[in-house]
Amino acid sequence: MSYHAFSKNIKVKASLKVLLLIFFSCHLGSCKKDASNEESLTIEVYDATQWSADFPDGRPAESATVSLYLSKQDYKDKRAFKSQKTDINGSVVINAAPGSYFIVAEKERAGKILSNVVATGTSASGLPQGFALEGLFQSEQEINNSPGQAYAKPGNFKRKDINGDGIVNEADLAELPYASISVGMNGTPATKIIIGAIDNSGSAPIVKNATDLKFALNAAYLSIYDVQKQFNATDAVLSDDADGTGSLTGYRHFDDFSFDASEGSILTLWNTAFSAVTRINTVIYYASYIDLPSAEKELFTAEAKGLRGYVYLMLGSYFGNVPVITSTNLSATISPVTQFQATVFQQVNNDLEEAHRILPLSWPESDRYRLSKAAAAGLLAKLAITKKDYNGAYQYTTEVINSNKYLFSSNANAVFESLSDKEILWNVNQANQETYFYETFGRGRFHSILRLTEIYLIMAEAQLATRQYAEASSTLSILAGRRNIAFTPFANAEEGYTQLQSIWKQEMFREGNRFTSLIRWNKAAEVLGNKGFKAHHILLPIPERAQQLNSHLQQNPGY
Repeated sequence: MSYHAFSKNIKVKASLKVLLLIFFSCHLGSCKKDASNEESLTIEVYDATQWSADFPDGRPAESATVSLYLSKQDYKDKRAFKSQKTDINGSVVINAAPGSYFIVAEKERAGKILSNVVATGTSASGLPQGFALEGLFQSEQEINNSPGQAYAKPGNFKRKDINGDGIVNEADLAELPYASISVGMNGTPATKIIIGAIDNSGSAPIVKNATDLKFALNAAYLSIYDVQKQFNATDAVLSDDADGTGSLTGYRHFDDFSFDASEGSILTLWNTAFSAVTRINTVIYYASYIDLPSAEKELFTAEAKGLRGYVYLMLGSYFGNVPVITSTNLSATISPVTQFQATVFQQVNNDLEEAHRILPLSWPESDRYRLSKAAAAGLLAKLAITKKDYNGAYQYTTEVINSNKYLFSSNANAVFESLSDKEILWNVNQANQETYFYETFGRGRFHSILRLTEIYLIMAEAQLATRQYAEASSTLSILAGRRNIAFTPFANAEEGYTQLQSIWKQEMFREGNRFTSLIRWNKAAEVLGNKGFKAHHILLPIPERAQQLNSHLQQNPGY
């Protein structure tokens, strides 16, 4: 080899060494991040779970971790370029060389991670993906003027409509982190980051102890009141119990069965129920997380699951096939899939059985509004009769009646006038709620969710279905005698069902189970045909808006 060739070879090798050195140095970030020319970047972090009109971004988030990433892959690999915590004012100063960075802020609170990055899954390229966030909603008017999206409430995140179709759904998912920042040579203005959860509003309280958990549980009970009110009104106008006039004009399309999937009242019904599910699941989560004696933890969980069982009993009875959401994880709540009615009812059974096993038979007078073991048994009886499980219906109704804890008053109307009437199995305390609903639907000030009369009616139906005619006749005679309803003992199914259905309509007038009973008895077409009822009306349609926001929802037949 000549000297020149040898020299050239040495130079090439030397050049390769230099290039390799440069490559490895740049790979480690030293090319882009020269400490000698770093600029100060001020970042202010706000906690959206503490949003209010006075704090439109939420309150400053102390001890939040702010991280800069060089790439989305680095974020996936949890390889932050720089990380620092915010001070008492929610502020942090990070020194960084000029360039672009992805920025993420996080803070753990009671086991929940509040962040400006909320992943819902993984993209085709294997990177985290979720919705791009654009600040917080401040008002209902702003929501109405924004692209439609789930969890749209004041104080909740605005999600970006990336494809511009007016709806924020799975088509708008983006690889995360979405937010980036450019650090300039001559300084960079302060950057504001808002962190939060899927639902920053009152439905997602921060729970640290048993007192907080009881407060969250009471909030769930308030949502149960809303569920009862909405489903009762819907049932009454769908059936022959009420017309869609006067204070019920919002339900007028139920009256003549002219509704479709775009009906606003159906969307309200749907949203009310799933908002309650969110609150209840939050209670269940925190009960598992916070430090409590095991017995107390078990009691809170069982009570909340009983409430969830009630909500899903309503959803399954009226909508049939719906998503079953039992988690607070975003991946489980943002785009849940439709489950068949049988699966929904199995979840109802599981939840109510746990409540039935753990809850006390009854509560002290001050806690009469709370779900009890007897109320759970009553709801299990309702589930059983809905499924035409007559042995189960008889079993649970017998348990309630034989407990002798719930009794008929001498005044048959006392159940509508006093929250403490002994006939009531479950009545959410409505003393401070609006009264027009009960003036319209009830016979007095209060309208229970479950009372002893319905237990007797379910028992009688179970007895009829199993050909215990004498027993069914005896059960119905007790109810007829209380209200001086004409009654003739019977010894066959035809006469028995005629009297059962007549007494049921009189006793349970506008109490929220007329329409579903007509469906169960195969009487809906006969009784409601002149109003416009068709076979597909046995279930309500899945709201069009809900389907737009979640393409995994399947529409019910006929809509």
